[in-house]
Amino acid sequence: MSEKNYSIEANWVVNLLCNYRCSYCGSRADAESPDHLTLSPQQYAEFFDRSKRTWMLCMTGGEPFIHQKVVEIMEAVSQRHFLTINTNGTQTQRLREFVRSVRPERVQSIHLGIHVEERSRMNGWEALVDNIRLLKRYGFYVFASVVVASQVISQFPALYARLRNDADCLLLPKLLRDEWYPKAYTSVERELIQSYIDRILGEFPELQYEPYTVNPIHDRDYVGGFPDFRGHDCRAGVDFVRIDPRGTIWRCQQKERIGSLITGELSLHKQPYACCETFCPYYCLKYSSLRRSGASEVQASAVTAPALVMLGEQVRSA
Repeated sequence: MSEKNYSIEANWVVNLLCNYRCSYCGSRADAESPDHLTLSPQQYAEFFDRSKRTWMLCMTGGEPFIHQKVVEIMEAVSQRHFLTINTNGTQTQRLREFVRSVRPERVQSIHLGIHVEERSRMNGWEALVDNIRLLKRYGFYVFASVVVASQVISQFPALYARLRNDADCLLLPKLLRDEWYPKAYTSVERELIQSYIDRILGEFPELQYEPYTVNPIHDRDYVGGFPDFRGHDCRAGVDFVRIDPRGTIWRCQQKERIGSLITGELSLHKQPYACCETFCPYYCLKYSSLRRSGASEVQASAVTAPALVMLGEQVRSA
């Protein structure tokens, strides 16, 4: 889905409760907060409708499908706006409700996080494949990603083949982002990650042009680290906002409040202006005036032919 059919985008963190305990995740909690998603589905829809803009709502968590109201909210807001959803794909009953309630043409994509260690710990592979098949059967576009921590990098070809063969689902490597990574990847690890992405782009070149909120294909250019976006003009606050679980609307991270779903406020800026935030993955790459220039700052390593062959052979032989 490469058509841009919206005029503003929101990263809407609808809740923080998650059934996975990924060591690299900074957006989760062990209990659902009573002040998350407190409005009715119709009230949420009315807020976005009143803005006179067409929204792309990236609904994420936590694990959004854990929340008991989330499918009703998705159904209501998607009548006039569009969705993209980040999920771990574990909530089978809610996903069944979702496919019966939300029209696939209102959903740009469903991004499934694989989270290898937690998936294996909870014996969740069979359910994942079944749920991907369910979503695809109802016409939703699904792709998956896996955070390539050092211990996962060598597993990627097998994981890629497993999803392609069992669920006809594309898997993308996603950079680990924390205090040390991606700069801490070794040169060999960087070459492997880049080679996996190059192999995928060779088969699906259109992916580099897709306007997904989270598009890990662009991680290829940043395996050595990200540029500093601060001080460069950014369209956050103009064409993009972040909504936290309590409904507060921020320009990007939590420095500049520009509205609230609860009170009905929304004060968007008319022009881009300099970033003063910390790095927010993917959105900087999409809305900053510096976007995509990071490719020139990070030296592309030579693609290793054995890694490319390994990725292709895994799919053919599985």
